[in-house]
Order: sequence, then C-alpha cells, then structure tokens
Amino acid sequence: MPASSPTSQPGVSGEPVAADARPVTVLFSPPEVALQAGATGGLAVVVVGARDVQSVEVTLTWDPALVEVTDVTAGSLLTLDGSAVGAERALEGGHARVRFSRSGGTSGSGAVAAITLKGLRAGSGSVSVESIVLGRGGATDRPAPPAPGRVVVTQ
Repeated sequence: MPASSPTSQPGVSGEPVAADARPVTVLFSPPEVALQAGATGGLAVVVVGARDVQSVEVTLTWDPALVEVTDVTAGSLLTLDGSAVGAERALEGGHARVRFSRSGGTSGSGAVAAITLKGLRAGSGSVSVESIVLGRGGATDRPAPPAPGRVVVTQ
C-alpha cells in the first residue's frame, strides 16, 4: 500500500502562489467613530486587494435608536479614476442595501462605500456588514465581512 502524501497547498510544495490567489480583505475605516447627538460623521467600508471590480453590493445593519444612516455613497476605489458609478440605495431604520456599478473594472485597495451617520442619542453600538459581494465581469467574490465598526454617541 503506497504511503499517503500530504494534501497539496499552493506555495507549500514550492509552487508559486498567484497574485490573485490572495483573498480580498474588508475592514471599516476608522474602526470606531465618535459623534455628538445631532452631529454627523463618516465611516467607510474598505477593501484590500480587489481585482477588476465592476460592482459592489453591501448590506449593513445598525442600532436605529442610536444612529441614523443618512447616506451611503460610492467610495474612492470606485470613483478615483473618474468613471461614472451607478447607485441603487435602500436605506431603512437599522438596515441598508446599496449597490454600486461601473462599466469598467477597477483594482487595488480603497473605500467602496462611504457611510454618513447621524448621532441620535448617547450610547455605544456598532455598524455591521452583513454581506458584501464584489462583481467581476460574470464572476462574483464574497469576501468575509469585517469586524463591526464601533459607534460612540455623546450628548
């Protein structure tokens, strides 16, 4: 009986790892935002290592008693080269689904969604990405959502 061989993993057996084999990382920037009640502030959903992104769909949740999401716009990774970006937004109390699309792909790292928050009452909570889908031509990439962004509202 032949000896079993270890499972092959890219890069482990001397094979080069393709640059686009690295997973896309998603994070909030900044990881925490502090606001006064009645004031607005911003939080961005950032992707690191994106390739040929033509569309982004993000679903967000938050505590609607603590903050209100007043707008979500396309981030700099989608707009920096001047390409037109289409937007579909559905903002409800505590939940948002946004989709941004562009005709050509973009690659790199940067914000894909800029979130404007308004503090409603003192307290702390979080903004979470329930899901994020990056469209690349006919394919999609579903990177792991980031840790929730923290929101602190003071009087």
